[in-house]
Amino acid sequence: MKLKEAIAACEIDDKKPVNAFGVYQPYHQGQNPKFDDFSKEILKVKNMEDWIIKEVSLALDARFNSGFMIAVVPSHDPEKHISGIRKIAEFLCKDGKRGNATKCLVRHTKVAKMASGGNRQAQVHTNSIKVENPELIKDKFIILLDDVTTTNNSLFACRDILMKNGAKGVFPFALAQTASNQ
Repeated sequence: MKLKEAIAACEIDDKKPVNAFGVYQPYHQGQNPKFDDFSKEILKVKNMEDWIIKEVSLALDARFNSGFMIAVVPSHDPEKHISGIRKIAEFLCKDGKRGNATKCLVRHTKVAKMASGGNRQAQVHTNSIKVENPELIKDKFIILLDDVTTTNNSLFACRDILMKNGAKGVFPFALAQTASNQ
């Protein structure tokens, strides 16, 4: 199943700590025989290919209710301000159905990239991310987006940071959950 179809078919459960639309099979330099079309499309999101950004954005737009704020887990690198998941989030906000909080979570200190073996503990994220413009999220419900999650710790840390800064509720979503952590 491809990403667009997985988004349409996924049962969203507000009782789950994190909703993911599918399972990402890591590429492993082409050595993973389970690397499938869904996983290929996740990498295309990460590489910011326009066609997949549009396709995923439209699929998520059909799934998410209006009235929420949209926030994203920031990159591991404070200098990297744009990503595939941020482009998707900005698309979800562009028509005014959802509020734009895509720049509220800011990484102020670079951390090692998680996919390259960086420390995945939640405290790493808590210590390196802050909220800017907390008035945008105060007393609001927020959909928090990430592209791929392995431990959920970056999503949990961002959720906690948003809640401590006045959010009324935070609903974490990842496009994919890494296969080793289903």
